[in-house]
Formats: sequence, structure tokens, C-alpha cells
Amino acid sequence: MRKGILRVHSETSLVMKILGSITAIAPLLFLTLCLIATVLAEDFDSKTSTLSRLAGPDQSSGLIFQSALISLGILIQPLGFFLFVQSKNHVIGLALWFLVVVYGLGCFGTAIFRVGYTQNFLGVSEDSLHYLFARIAFLSLLVVIVVSPFLSRNQFFNGKWKIYSLTSGISIVAFASPFFLEVFGVELWWGILGLLQRAFVVITMAWVFLVAIKFQQSFSEQ
Repeated sequence: MRKGILRVHSETSLVMKILGSITAIAPLLFLTLCLIATVLAEDFDSKTSTLSRLAGPDQSSGLIFQSALISLGILIQPLGFFLFVQSKNHVIGLALWFLVVVYGLGCFGTAIFRVGYTQNFLGVSEDSLHYLFARIAFLSLLVVIVVSPFLSRNQFFNGKWKIYSLTSGISIVAFASPFFLEVFGVELWWGILGLLQRAFVVITMAWVFLVAIKFQQSFSEQ
């Protein structure tokens, strides 16, 4: 009986470690594919142009960037399950899991609807849908980054992790502010818009990677 329980526990830990590895791979693969798409892009200025422009009508590397978004949206999904397992209660856990699912769907929409294209879907241009899904994805994961350490069991996310998550969230909002001010007609720091976006993308991906590693380590210690 005891051997059977130990076997089940061992198999469960193995599955969790594999899921943790998948989640950790997600940001690394995304950043790698973005780098490849940037290198292959034609007449592309990373300082002024956002990543979305990699899939623009004048670029041949669009498929690579779209693949980066789709793979990220899929591979990051175990993060939602991990946050559910470590949450204070099921309602909070399901809410965090839901936000990760929304982030994945946002990545899909951002990949499918490309910037610079004017075809209409139900009266809305493809370009507008791209930005809509991008903002949905951004906001959903931002909420996860900021609130999840405070809604999880204290023994998992300690004080240092809470400070790190808050600092990451504040930095992300600061770097992304020009993108939301644009909605109100305010054009701020447009000369370095590409660099600002890459800054908050790297911060976001770093958080996902480190949390995935932390989940892996937690199951290794059990």
C-alpha cells in the first residue's frame, strides 16, 4: 500500500516537473523566435518598431513571429494550473487560471490578426483587432504577475517574491504606458517605442520563467 502511494506521488511529481519545464520553455522559445524574426526582417528598426511590425505586410518573417505568439499562448498554459494548485482557495485559483487562459487566447488573436492589414471582420479592421487582443493579453498577464503572489499560500511566494512581482508589475506599466496613452491621442517616447516594448516583454518573460523554475523546485523538494 505504501509503495503504491509513493509510486503515485513520484509519478505526480514527475508530471509536475514536466509541466514546469514546458512553462519555462515558453518564454525562452518566444524570445528566441522573436530574435530570429528580427534578424531576418527587412529594413526593420528595433528602436522604433514594435514586435508586431515583424508580421506587417512588408515583412517576410511574419510567420516566425506568429509562431512565436501561438507557441507562447500554448506552452504557458500549465502556469494557470500551478497557480490554481498554490492558491489560497479554489475560487481564487480558478480566477488566476482563467486569466492565464485569456492570455493564451490573446496571444492567438494577436498572431491571427496582423498589424498593418485593413481587412474588416464584423466591421472591425484586422489591425484594430490585433491591438485589441494584444492589450487583452498584456493586461491579463500583468494582473497575474502583480496579484498571484498575494493570493497564493504564503509558504510558496515569500516576501521577496511579492516585492519582485510588484517591482516587475510597476516596471511593466511604466514601460508600456506610451502604448495606452496612445489611445487618448498622447504620443510619448515614440522614437524609442520598440525598445520600451522589448523592455517590458523581457521583464514579463523573466517572471514567467522564474516562476516556472520555482514550481519545478517545489515539486523536486517533495
